[in-house]
Amino acid sequence: MRLIKFTTLLLLLLVAFTSQSAIAFQNDTIFNQRDNNNLKQGFWKKRYPNGNVAYQGFFKDDKPRGIFKRYHEGGPIKAFLSYSPDGTKSKVKFFYLNGKIAAEGSFINNQKDSVWKYYSQTQKLVYEESFSNGKKDGIYKSYYDDGSTYETISWKDGQMHGDLIQYYKDGSYKAYAKFVAGVQNLTSALTLDKLI
Repeated sequence: MRLIKFTTLLLLLLVAFTSQSAIAFQNDTIFNQRDNNNLKQGFWKKRYPNGNVAYQGFFKDDKPRGIFKRYHEGGPIKAFLSYSPDGTKSKVKFFYLNGKIAAEGSFINNQKDSVWKYYSQTQKLVYEESFSNGKKDGIYKSYYDDGSTYETISWKDGQMHGDLIQYYKDGSYKAYAKFVAGVQNLTSALTLDKLI
């Protein structure tokens, strides 16, 4: 009789412990830790109100490190980020709900940097642009559906600076304008086919 009571008690404790562990896991209480300075440390996972995972990744001293994943509320992956060891730089890919790439580029200190590319849902390159410290800097280029160049725009320090050229699908010039520090030089705006 004593053995039955002991076994029953042991089973009840085991069930209670297992239930508490499952609840803790579902509520992410064994993740999402902060240190004494209130900085995120270790593995973090957050959920949407519907219970689906919103993001998961690793933090050290409140900065993401390594692989970090964000999800659409419906479940599929929204962004895949690969952080540098110090957490200041990341390479990122954003995804449509169907899992196809929507955009890719880099961040430095949470600001866009380097060349960013944007794709249609059929995976055709729609446009690309360059950034430095979160500001457009370099050439912006957009494309027709067939991949030929539609438009190029020069940017410097977040402002149009230089040539804006539009092209027909056959590659011939359509329009031209010149910008200096974000201001269009009105004498330069013309339709190039009128000159030919």
